[in-house]
Order: sequence, then C-alpha cells, then structure tokens
Amino acid sequence: NLGNAYLRNNDPGHALLWYERAMRLIPDDPDLKFNYGYAMSLTKDEKEDKDFPLFRILFFWKYLLSQSLTQQIALVLNFLFWLTLIYFGCC
Repeated sequence: NLGNAYLRNNDPGHALLWYERAMRLIPDDPDLKFNYGYAMSLTKDEKEDKDFPLFRILFFWKYLLSQSLTQQIALVLNFLFWLTLIYFGCC
C-alpha cells in the first residue's frame, strides 16, 4: 500500500523501494508485479543520456563482451603477467 501511495503522489522512486520490499514478502503477487512494472516505466535512467563518448572508446569491451567473458580474460591476463614476471625476474 505504501508503494501505491507514493506512486499516486508522483514519487516513483520511493514507490519502487516499497514495491521491492513487498516483493520479498510476496514474490508471486501479479498486482505487485504490474505496479512495479508501471513504476519502472515512469523512471528513466539519467546515466544513459550522459554517456560520454570517451568512456565508450576507452572501455569498449564493456559494450562488446559479456561480464563473465571479461572476467575470464582478466584472470588469464593476470596469470600471464605474474608468470612473465616470475620468468624474467629469475633469469
């Protein structure tokens, strides 16, 4: 009910907060899911509009590769770095 009250007062942020809290208690409620979806449709992520082109150029892999693949590549490169450091550090 608090989520609906906040939504009627044009405060979708607080409404989403209370809908998410309610979904922990009753995750299968269809009305709750509908209201949550409606509140989400009223919000807009400001970060998407302010996406700086330099950021997209420097971190291109974020948009091309999945997060798990990026993590796997980072682990392999980390392992190769330490292996190279040990090899050239000892000889």
